[in-house]
Amino acid sequence: MGGCLNQTTKIWDIAATHLIIREAGGTVTDIDGNSISFRVNEKDYTRNFTIIAANPVLHEALLQITRQAV
Repeated sequence: MGGCLNQTTKIWDIAATHLIIREAGGTVTDIDGNSISFRVNEKDYTRNFTIIAANPVLHEALLQITRQAV
């Protein structure tokens, strides 16, 4: 199973993807490892989300790599 790091994702681009990945047993968070809130407000409507999505083991490895790089 692979993973995904996307830096310029809008909330409407990740809502369905988030659900599919979670239902398949994967993990989707922001780049800091926090859950993504799908509350639609003026701030989040235009915001670019940086997400990491993968199986739980690979997700943790991707988080560690991004933390070291940042």
